[in-house]
Amino acid sequence: MTEIKKIKSVVPNSRKFDFDSKADLESIDRYLSDESKMRGTADAIFFPESTEEVAIILEEARKRMRTVTISGGRTGVAGGAVPNGGWLLSMEKMNKVSRFYLDKVSGEYRVVVQPGIPLSSFRQMILSGRFDFDKTMPPPAADELAQFRKETTRWMFPPDPTEPSAQLGGMVATNASGAKTFRYGPVRNYVKKAKVALAGGGLIDIDRGTCFFESGKDLTLNYDGRKITIPSPSYSIPQIKHACGYYSASKLDLLDLFIGSEGTLGVFTEIELALKIVEGERAEVVAFFNDYASVAKFVDSLRSCQEPGQFLIESIEYMCPKSLEMLENEPEKWGGGLEFPKPQKMAIFVGVRILGRHDDTLGKISQMIGDSGGDTQNACVAISPPDLSRMASLRHQLPEKVNDLISQRRKTNPGLTKLGTDMAVPDSRLEEILNFYTSTLNKAGLEHCIFGHIGNNHLHVNIIPRNTEEYKRGREIYVFFAENVVKMGGSVSAEHGVGKLKKNLLEIQFSKNALEEMKKIKRVFDDQMILGQGNLFA
Repeated sequence: MTEIKKIKSVVPNSRKFDFDSKADLESIDRYLSDESKMRGTADAIFFPESTEEVAIILEEARKRMRTVTISGGRTGVAGGAVPNGGWLLSMEKMNKVSRFYLDKVSGEYRVVVQPGIPLSSFRQMILSGRFDFDKTMPPPAADELAQFRKETTRWMFPPDPTEPSAQLGGMVATNASGAKTFRYGPVRNYVKKAKVALAGGGLIDIDRGTCFFESGKDLTLNYDGRKITIPSPSYSIPQIKHACGYYSASKLDLLDLFIGSEGTLGVFTEIELALKIVEGERAEVVAFFNDYASVAKFVDSLRSCQEPGQFLIESIEYMCPKSLEMLENEPEKWGGGLEFPKPQKMAIFVGVRILGRHDDTLGKISQMIGDSGGDTQNACVAISPPDLSRMASLRHQLPEKVNDLISQRRKTNPGLTKLGTDMAVPDSRLEEILNFYTSTLNKAGLEHCIFGHIGNNHLHVNIIPRNTEEYKRGREIYVFFAENVVKMGGSVSAEHGVGKLKKNLLEIQFSKNALEEMKKIKRVFDDQMILGQGNLFA
């Protein structure tokens, strides 16, 4: 049985932290906001360097009835890392690798990491085969590490959120994903173990596959000589890309309950991640289309495409005509080199792993473009590293361009913000939702652009208001979208989570009974409701 250890059995009381001091707000200013552009306040900030120190801080916070907000790379757009007063817990100094080994059963390399490692640093470690090990831990097996270094280009950590400065702990706390989720799935698929510090100072180690809610029954754990019972979730979640509320499944693994809980159930202090072996050469094909029917047909053909030994589809991304127009105005920001057809069309970017002959792969995809009603004359492909880098930069520049536009308009209308959706629908509703989004916004006369992960029917609709009246109208339409997406069997948040900004959408996604179930689960681990206050629940 999984057991929660009390902090006193781990480490004696520490005098390292001065819990009575007040924070110098000027020195922590950058920790008071994230990419949501919300700003908060904090009474104190702590920089723990170990699991034990996290547990000490949480135990003290509970004694003093202080709320605690966990801060990672602050790349989230839903305000989850923005403190509502209380204490702020930055994980940035917990940035070492604890262990590296080859799992003999799965054949996968596993890396045990602290939560404060940025994704960009982790990727570089994998590519170089040189990990920043915690000097207090036993060194890895020399033969395993040497073998890994011979084949580093074959191994990857697939989750790829847009912002590479995201920290691994935050990625697990939000079940982050990205463009390659189409092929490889979200972070959840790669988390094999975790150590979690709880609000009362307890520590729990969870191995995937060892602790389940069996057949909807409540789960009992040992905690400091007594038993605690975790209610089994009876609510269901959409069986599509989804990052909204606590996870639920017919045979729910306890580890999955914590993943994506947005810092409300506990603090990840150590995470074991599996790496994935990937063969072949990367390429990216760009195809252009005139109408949503052709777009949906092409996406469906890519989903069903099975070419073993020839190629794999890794990602399917979308840009509307307005998106292409915005990028075309500033090609120097993304390197240029790609000509968009006139008049502007819709674009699909297809990430490919070529396993066989280039000509066979590109010929097959070209045929699929033509069969779907696409423009085969203007389709193009990137294969060289510089061209692939330009493609990645192009996609990254689009949300930045939208943010720049809003920043300009805020100079005369300070209350304006971008209204960006994060919703997904089932495969069968793709063409319908594209038409629905566009017709609604055109009728309302609102400037907008639509882009995102169309392979998962997960589109970011960006409403770009020009004045306060349009902003108000846009907010109402945002809720209207959410209500209709849920009716289609979709998710109101497919990858960004709920945080503090989207609690109203959680109430659209789930019934009152389901939300009360989630609160009951939280109270088991955090009876004083001090962790992540304001995230998910009011």
